[in-house]
Amino acid sequence: MKKDKKKAVGFRTGICLLMAVGLAAPVFLFGAEPEIIMEQPQPRVQALKRSFDIIVRSTGVLDAGQAYMVSSTIKGEMGKIVDLAVDGVWVKKGDILIKLDPEPFKEVIQDLQGKIKKTAAALETKKQLFEWEKNQVIKDLGIAEFKVKKAEMELEGYTNGEGPLQLVKYREDMEKARREKEKYRRYLNDLKDLGKRGYEHPNEMKNAEQGLSVLEENYNRAEEKVETYQNHVYPSMVDRLTADVNQAQMELQQSKKGSVYQIDQAESALDEIQTALENYKKELEDAKKKLVQTVIKAPSDGIVILHETYRDGQKRKPRVGDIVLQNEPILYLPNISTMIVKTRIREIDLHKVAIGQSCDISLEAYPNKKINGRIAFIGTLASDDDYGNQGEKNFQMTVALPSTDSDLRPGMSAQVRIISARVKNALTLPAHAIFQDKTGFYCFSLQNGTYEKVAVKKGRENEDLVEILSGVEENGWVSAIRPDSEEQGAEVKP
Repeated sequence: MKKDKKKAVGFRTGICLLMAVGLAAPVFLFGAEPEIIMEQPQPRVQALKRSFDIIVRSTGVLDAGQAYMVSSTIKGEMGKIVDLAVDGVWVKKGDILIKLDPEPFKEVIQDLQGKIKKTAAALETKKQLFEWEKNQVIKDLGIAEFKVKKAEMELEGYTNGEGPLQLVKYREDMEKARREKEKYRRYLNDLKDLGKRGYEHPNEMKNAEQGLSVLEENYNRAEEKVETYQNHVYPSMVDRLTADVNQAQMELQQSKKGSVYQIDQAESALDEIQTALENYKKELEDAKKKLVQTVIKAPSDGIVILHETYRDGQKRKPRVGDIVLQNEPILYLPNISTMIVKTRIREIDLHKVAIGQSCDISLEAYPNKKINGRIAFIGTLASDDDYGNQGEKNFQMTVALPSTDSDLRPGMSAQVRIISARVKNALTLPAHAIFQDKTGFYCFSLQNGTYEKVAVKKGRENEDLVEILSGVEENGWVSAIRPDSEEQGAEVKP
């Protein structure tokens, strides 16, 4: 039984090694149990000095450096497409992109013009009636209005002119007094310092103290004047002038109420028809603007890309006959004179890239076309991976292309290759020959016919090679796979 188990294990090991390293395998007759198991050599690699590049790769999408989203500016549901630029065509600034049906707006304009003419005639009649009735009371109203205006001007003149100016003057006087006081105080302190050092000037000291006392009184009076004016005089004056305004306005209202009933009625009717006329004029101006807005022109040179969205229950591009709403995107107008690649960089690769770094770009649409670009932007906020790799973060990155190419189109898939660093003549091992556990990194070094577990210190690395700083010597052999002492006959030493 033990012998049979050993044979089965040997058979499986031989097949696995055959698949892993491509070595010749023993031939067995199907249906018969093998009696001889050939030993397979342990796959191994050599530590050699090599040069390699550290490369960061990402996938992105081509986009225009500048682009415009074109939409209708007409409010409501009156924007019906009657003509539309062809998808993918190149247009110049000022070329017509979209035409909306102008007929509804022409009808509105014609209707409003008729209303304006009729209302203007009615307004003229009402004006004549109002002027005739207004002359009876115009004198009283004029006097009352003059009083209101005068009171308002006096209040405004004081609150915006005389009052604040007087307060500013008092504050300037107070500040001037404060500066003089402080200046004299410093002078007195200097005299005291000289006295301490033996240069006493009693008379000068006395005069300085008296002068400082006078300046302090001046400052206190100036400060009191500011406070009195600001907290009492100015508010009191404003209250009085405000009361004058209120009184004048009250007299004006009383004068208006004293006017005959016919004048009030005529004025009300005049205001009503005047408002109606102004509204009609505004509506006419708005209708004329909308008529102009039925023709939408290209804001810049670019390629027409019709905007695909859900319309009538299906996702499609706009077409003639569609109703478009205000600010609803109709087409996208990228300017491909400058192109960029929008991509992402993994968080673990962020330290390997920098703004201004050179990149090689390849396109799925043109595999043989190679384009050089430079990193123009690296985002500051991380986002979750879009491909289901939980916990992995990405940062937005933009690569600018230095020149345009007529083959390039927004939306093309692009591969970005960034050479982060070049490692020259460094001792290396293949990445698959390095293992890791809780103690760190290690490999299995061939020593006197056995494989020993040896700790290694890694340096720089890429997807294929790892720089070895210590643990393995140049030209040394290590196992390419984790040795199995039972199946391979190799002794593993910690």
